[in-house]
Parts: sequence; C-alpha cells; structure tokens
Amino acid sequence: MRPRASLLPTGIDVGRLPHDTGRGILSAALICIAGTAHAGAAEIERLKSTHACVECDLSGDDLTQVTLMHVDLSRANLSGARLDGTSMINSNLSGADLTGASLVGTTLGGVMLAEADLTGADLSGAIMVMVHSPGAIFDGANLTGAQAPTSDFEGASFREARMAGADLYSSALFFADLSGADLRGADLNASDFDQAVTEGTVTDQQTVCPDREPGPCWAASAGGTDP
Repeated sequence: MRPRASLLPTGIDVGRLPHDTGRGILSAALICIAGTAHAGAAEIERLKSTHACVECDLSGDDLTQVTLMHVDLSRANLSGARLDGTSMINSNLSGADLTGASLVGTTLGGVMLAEADLTGADLSGAIMVMVHSPGAIFDGANLTGAQAPTSDFEGASFREARMAGADLYSSALFFADLSGADLRGADLNASDFDQAVTEGTVTDQQTVCPDREPGPCWAASAGGTDP
C-alpha cells in the first residue's frame, strides 16, 4: 500500500516538535483543506448574489435543479460539474469548460455557448432552444433525445457525438464537423448543413433529413463528406 502524502513540509516530524508548534502546524494544514473544500461553495454563492462568476472554478460542483437567469459564466471551469435538471436562461457560457459535465434534462434557453468545450458531456434529454454555440466542441458528447431546434451550431464540432433522436429542426450547422456522429432518428428538417463535414455520420430511415425526406441522408451515411 502506498503511504499517504504528508501535509507537512518535507523533513518535519510533528511528534518531535513542541506541543504548541505542532498543534499550530496541524491547524494550518486543516484550514487549508477546509478552504479548498469550500471554495466551490463560495463561488456558487457569488454566482447567486451577483449573477456573474467569470473564469471561476466550479469544477465537479453540484448545481442540480438550480435556476440561473441572466448569469455570466464565461470562461468558467465547470468540468465534471453536475447540472442535471438545471434551468439556464439567457446566460453566457462562452469559452466555458464543460468537459465531462452532466447536463441531463437541463434547460438551456437562449444560452451563449460560443467556443465552449463540452467534450464528453452528457446532454441527453436537454432542452436547448435558440442556443448560440458557434465554434463549440461537443466531441463524444451524449445528446441523445436533446431538443435543440432553431439553434446556432455554426462551425461546432460533434465528432463521434451520440445524437440519436435529437431535434435539430431549422438549426444552423454550416461548417460543423459531424464526423462519426450518430444521428439515427434525429429530426434535421430545414437545418442548414452547408459545408458541414459528415464523413461517417450515421442516419437511418427514422432520420428526417434536411429536405424533409426520410433517411438515410446525404452521401454521409455511405461515407461521404458533405450534405
């Protein structure tokens, strides 16, 4: 078994120190631990009170079932955070790190996600109406059953994303990269895939193609690159 890392400076044996000195060092170490543990809570309170937490660290924090309206979380670190069932309306998450975050059933209405990184995030069943996500990264993300009509995904990357049953009605996906994405049963009606990369994209007869015809769509399902 590997020994636990010490919280004390290298070479210090607290047992050999005077009682008051040793107790002081241990107290300082415990204060550091407590400060780290509660850093996320402080950021959450700051967000609730000011509606802004630019570049703050909320990684791994629990924000489930929270309602956040008109908040600025641009460039915030939300990697691994839990936002299941959270409602975020007209908020700014541009450049935010949401890698591996859980947003199951989350409502994102009019949210700005420009250049945000949602690699590996779980957005299954999420409601994403009129979301603005130019240049966002959804590589390997789970968007199964997500509702994202009339949204802007210009230049976004959905490589290997799971998007079966997603609603992308009338959304902008021009210049988007959907290489290897699973779009079986998705609604792509009236969406703009101009210059999108769709090599290896999977569609089926339940997919509604951009021209309202049933899938498979484009040459993409047979290995093409453009709609």
